[in-house]
Amino acid sequence: MGLACHIAKIHSEASVEHNAWELKQYTEELYWGSGKRVMLLGHSKGSVDAAAALSIYWCDLKDKVANLALGDIRALEDLTYEKRKEFIMKHKLPYEQIPLVSFHSKASVAPCIEYSRAATLFIK
Repeated sequence: MGLACHIAKIHSEASVEHNAWELKQYTEELYWGSGKRVMLLGHSKGSVDAAAALSIYWCDLKDKVANLALGDIRALEDLTYEKRKEFIMKHKLPYEQIPLVSFHSKASVAPCIEYSRAATLFIK
């Protein structure tokens, strides 16, 4: 395809705002280093982080980003405060009646360093 792939080294457990800042910085670094617009490809929380980077830093990134590739946009919409509140009110979690375990997946490039699954691609 003629695309160079770069994985953004952001921590999946960091806040969306922090990762949005990291993605902004990385996108600008790739853009200035290549002179080419960047395509953001997000997976899992990386989709939320990438969308947040564009939402928060649109004025800085609008000329540097070619597009944003995500899964189904409804997945992002379901993470909005209003949608989550509506869902939680409608579907109560029986947390008092069943043991609850919380975990996350990770993609590691190096031992002990966790990265969000957001990739940044050059457009050729």
